[in-house]
Amino acid sequence: LENMLDHNNVYNRDFDSTYEMVNNSMIALIDRGDEDGFIKADIVEGFIYNMYGITLEDYAVNPDFPQKNGHIFIIPRGFEIYDHTVISIEIDGDYVYTDSVLTILSHEGYTYEYDCRSIFKTNTSSSFGYNLISCIYY
Repeated sequence: LENMLDHNNVYNRDFDSTYEMVNNSMIALIDRGDEDGFIKADIVEGFIYNMYGITLEDYAVNPDFPQKNGHIFIIPRGFEIYDHTVISIEIDGDYVYTDSVLTILSHEGYTYEYDCRSIFKTNTSSSFGYNLISCIYY
């Protein structure tokens, strides 16, 4: 679970927007991008499904940016590095609740620390065995 959290870039209200989920998730996959700033769509789609349980079958990703068949454009921007230290785990049926200390290293070089509450749901179809359905820091 901590490994999933460390690869997560979707927080708080980002879970309410497919656009935010997709574009924030590409940060975890940025090393898979090509020299033109694109990443293969099936890599992003697989990550989104395995991590969050969402399929992108009918979703036009970044339609206002450059297009390349079978690829998604990685929007250039600064990004943070997230690191979680899980301090408690509670299991309730198909749901797992974690509390963690989240350390954020901003692209400006600042470090922030927050408490974080995450909810995972069991998904045997996911390569992780779970989907992250909520991750809130405060």
